[in-house]
Amino acid sequence: MYYEEKLKKKKIKYSKYNYATFSNGINTDYDEKLLPVKYASSTYNYCYQNGALKTGLGLKDVEFCYDINDRSKTKTIPIPDGVQVLATYTYRKYFENFGIYIDNFVVYGSDNYLYFFVINDYGTAYFKLYEVEFHSAPMLVNYNYNGTDCVIMATKEDGMYIWDLHGRATKIEGAPDVTSMCMHYERMYVTTGGDARTIYFSDDLNPTNWSQSLNEGGFINLMDERGTSKKIVSFNDCLYVFREYGIDKIVAYADQTQFQVIPLYTSSTMIYTDTIRVCGDRIMFLSNDGIYYFTGLTTVKYNLNINSLFTKNYNDKACASYYNGKYYLACNLDFDDGEVVNCESGSYSNNVLIELDIKTGEINILRGYDIINLQTLNTIIESKLIVVMQDGENVKMGELSTDGCVFGVPTKKVWKSPKSSFGYIGQDKLIKEISLSTASNIDIVIRADDLTKTYHVKGSNKVATLLPNIKAKEIAIDFVCSSGKCNISNPQVTVGYL
Repeated sequence: MYYEEKLKKKKIKYSKYNYATFSNGINTDYDEKLLPVKYASSTYNYCYQNGALKTGLGLKDVEFCYDINDRSKTKTIPIPDGVQVLATYTYRKYFENFGIYIDNFVVYGSDNYLYFFVINDYGTAYFKLYEVEFHSAPMLVNYNYNGTDCVIMATKEDGMYIWDLHGRATKIEGAPDVTSMCMHYERMYVTTGGDARTIYFSDDLNPTNWSQSLNEGGFINLMDERGTSKKIVSFNDCLYVFREYGIDKIVAYADQTQFQVIPLYTSSTMIYTDTIRVCGDRIMFLSNDGIYYFTGLTTVKYNLNINSLFTKNYNDKACASYYNGKYYLACNLDFDDGEVVNCESGSYSNNVLIELDIKTGEINILRGYDIINLQTLNTIIESKLIVVMQDGENVKMGELSTDGCVFGVPTKKVWKSPKSSFGYIGQDKLIKEISLSTASNIDIVIRADDLTKTYHVKGSNKVATLLPNIKAKEIAIDFVCSSGKCNISNPQVTVGYL
């Protein structure tokens, strides 16, 4: 006699996981198979603080508030036809006859001239400094000379000039070929292009006199092999010279016989000049292996978990600014993820803008936009970060925004998880269910072994649920949003073990 044998179905054990909190940002310094899914293997154009993926950084047209009593009154700056903005500056001047300060927004145009615009009045007129043609973006320093606010302008190729918004700009004869400059104890100190390891300084109380004597100007030689002098900075009552591979401290007072040079830091990688910025109680800069801060005594590298993205590129076109407690760095990162985002389809100098909170170390990344100049604007009315962006053959000037759009076009926002085996290496898993909250339409991309599948999810105030039923040994889940505003949170995954 034969008995029918009943087949027993294999029971699948299911577990539900809180998939990601989105609070730890990106980590590219470890193999993705070693990362917990609270980190992203790649992410950009989101703000991923507070445990959710939220609307990221953006750029918008610049508007200046000109009425301190009514912030709704704004104006735009009418750049002359045919002129593209290549760099921006600010200049504040005190008008004694009226007892007021006037804030000027200054742009360097593609026609090699400077244009001055008054910010804090309703007018939109501008002044073009016709008599001085600069063949590269000049350096500008505000200075009170003989009781009058003026601006000192210089490039290595064109020399140094002084101007007070009246009359003609005056060329300062005898000034060295300047590559960077700053005021310190009423002398001007400069690094130069010709004698790249010599620091020159002007006469005391007179930055127009560069004659060399014990009673006038002079120079300081830096005699070691840490490269040329790139930038000089006044910080905490001392001067600091940033060289290609190190930092020197110059103790400088009114009496030049008391000057002293102290080597403080030697770097094994190059320091990028235009990223050096005083940021409150520290000086920030980018080196070839990551972002550092300098306190005046010690140099510390930020552990941002993206150092591997810096080392694949040279960043000689990188630039930076300090705004609202954060260090903003436009540079070139190699994500090595197979993605081509906006400007990356052509030639570019920089492909990201990094926002770094200098106290917490938290970062946000705006990817795919070639930003070539950054300038913090602080007026008596408002503060903002001015951005100059290369867009193909055109150049656009804008200001930092937090609306997830670049000049009205939403950025593509991506958060890619590392591949996970959910604690069971080599065992088959079944991705049974994914649930999450999202206010905007998004794509959820599941990468399971060699399979990639995309699911479209509509934004709602209700929890969205997917039933993929995908089997694999390793799984990664990506969240992609092409809307401006977004808020994605609390993703949960139900996994079955076969």
